[in-house]
Amino acid sequence: MIKSTDRISVALAGLVFALAVLYLVVPRLAATFLALNGDAIANELATGEMPAAADLRKLVVNRTDVLNRDRDPRYARDLSRAYHNLIEKVEWANQGSIVQAVRDASLTELTMRPLNAVAWWRLGVMENNRAGRPTRKSAMYLWRSLQVQANAPGMTTTRLRSILDNWLQFDAAERRVLGDHVADIWREHRHRRDLLKIVERSRRQATMRAALLNHFDMLGQFEAELVKAQKRKAQKKN
Repeated sequence: MIKSTDRISVALAGLVFALAVLYLVVPRLAATFLALNGDAIANELATGEMPAAADLRKLVVNRTDVLNRDRDPRYARDLSRAYHNLIEKVEWANQGSIVQAVRDASLTELTMRPLNAVAWWRLGVMENNRAGRPTRKSAMYLWRSLQVQANAPGMTTTRLRSILDNWLQFDAAERRVLGDHVADIWREHRHRRDLLKIVERSRRQATMRAALLNHFDMLGQFEAELVKAQKRKAQKKN
């Protein structure tokens, strides 16, 4: 027979287990319901739309509250995106605090999901904004972004633009690796039109040539396509 004391022990163990489950599950459920208030705005950002400044601030407040209940990296990502897009909607004098907020949110995101190419890239961009120029630190963030996910979805041309702008901050060995990466991107014909848009600035054209210096076939193709793009642009103006 099971003694009454054994029954009590089993019951107490069950009660403790149930309380532990509630302790873990209830905050997450509460966070999920709270997040609903910002999900529509977060989805707009995810699809490349640009919400109004008021909506971005609403998302910042929402995701900050949600993260206090559930440290889900998706919510930290939404917070980073919201702050990042707010930079373009505030006066220059007020951008410093937002740049720091983007940096803090990206670091929070990385503590939860270190292999996150977008968050590392965003840190590099914010370091450039903070310093007002490319720095070795910003280059290292971009290098880390490439290391953790070289083929991050949707990041190919966006990250390459940042790499070209920070080119002189990489050392010679890093530039050789990056040159191979640039050549690989150029080989994929679907990216060429976007790459040509990126290098409309003459400085980026020079950097692109430097990146492809060890890939003469790719360099020749780039020069030919660049000439064609410039002719098309001139014809449109006329």
